[in-house]
Amino acid sequence: MDIETEKEQAKNPVTSPDRLVQLAKSEDVWVRRWVAVNPNTPPDALALLAHDEDTHIRYLVAENERTSTDVLGELGEDVSYIVREAVAYNPSALLDIVVELTQDQSARINEVGKESLRRGDVSFDTLAQLAHDDDVLIDLNTIDKLADSEDWPVRRNVAENFF
Repeated sequence: MDIETEKEQAKNPVTSPDRLVQLAKSEDVWVRRWVAVNPNTPPDALALLAHDEDTHIRYLVAENERTSTDVLGELGEDVSYIVREAVAYNPSALLDIVVELTQDQSARINEVGKESLRRGDVSFDTLAQLAHDDDVLIDLNTIDKLADSEDWPVRRNVAENFF
């Protein structure tokens, strides 16, 4: 199949998930980029693309809300700061990942992580509800890191919701 046809299929939101998995393995970088942003791309194809050599593809996967939390955790440790930043902005990222990114070596990513916490991309109300749910365990290291944040609104929210 020619590259132009593959690009059109990769762009098309009704392309089957099975076909998108195949297209995720394309040699053409633009085909893989379109697969990364296609709303019908299944999580397993996104997991495959998360290991792509092209930084922009990994960035697009990190931005995609359908990317699994495990893959977002991996991308949160990517060598590229733009990939880590996209993870910090992704509302599907688990709190633990966002908290880790507030400690990132890049000051920009620190701020993005804190901004996500302040904006409520990671809801403190949800955390408070989960804290009272016997079926859910919240990592105490996460709560501890939030309580030690340099950002006073984050510390205030921890105090209001957990004490």
